[in-house]
Parts: sequence; C-alpha cells; structure tokens
Amino acid sequence: MSHLLFKLRLVLILILFLSLSSCYNIRDIYNQDIKQGYFISDDVVARIKIGMNKNKISELLGKPTFLPISNMDSWCYYYYYIPSNNDIQIKRRSLLLYFDNDILTSFLVNH
Repeated sequence: MSHLLFKLRLVLILILFLSLSSCYNIRDIYNQDIKQGYFISDDVVARIKIGMNKNKISELLGKPTFLPISNMDSWCYYYYYIPSNNDIQIKRRSLLLYFDNDILTSFLVNH
C-alpha cells in the first residue's frame, strides 16, 4: 500500500511540476532588453537651436555618446534598442551636432 501511495505522490508532483513549468518560456528568464546610449525624443530635438553653445547643448542633452577623434567640433548622440521578446524591430536613432568655435552651426537627426 505505501509503495502505491509513493508512486501516486510522485506522479502528482511530476504533473504539478510539468504544468507549472509550461506557464512561462524559459528563454524569457535569460533574455533582457538591450539599450545603448541616450534616447533623444522629438521634443528635445525641437528645442535644439542653431547658435546654441556647447554648454547649453550639454545641459539639454547630457554628454555625447562619443566624440570623434578627428573632429572635436562635432558631437554624436547614438541610441539603439533591441527588445528581448524576439521582436526583430531594432530601434535606432542618432543625432550629429556640428560646432564652429563652440557654437552650433548645424545638426542632423537619423531615425
């Protein structure tokens, strides 16, 4: 009798384990969203004005993602986002700022 009870408990535990483990995707535990850089919204881009100095731009946007070595009069802000939910849509955005004597002369936004 106890041997039969042991088998019954084992089967019930196995059924419980299998039913609970099917409630989630094991890959979702290990996948995380990948975000790199600073997201710069359209509202923030609309506040950028030609003639602003580097200090004002820095207050508005923060530090650049990287500064090109060959041209210290340009700043680059780059952002990308790769979602963990296997959605193949990768969001990218870049903002290039060009200065002359620390004054913004032009900028380019890529979506």
